[in-house]
Amino acid sequence: MFSRLSNYINNDKFSLTITDNILHIINYKRILSLDEEYISVITDNKKINIKGDKLIPQKLLDNEILIIGKIKNIEVVNV
Repeated sequence: MFSRLSNYINNDKFSLTITDNILHIINYKRILSLDEEYISVITDNKKINIKGDKLIPQKLLDNEILIIGKIKNIEVVNV
């Protein structure tokens, strides 16, 4: 049990989850752009571009962001 808890707490893998009009990104490295129609973040080796309407950050931490709004397109680019 402690092993699973430790793995959860120390997890540093990038994760992107989409449910309805909610986008949850964990373990990004840097935010490149953040506005109501376009958000761009960078991971270790990828750039994630999100396009939509009324994209609003609901939670913003050092390595985690939760965004609500109408997501129209997500582009993943190798860097």
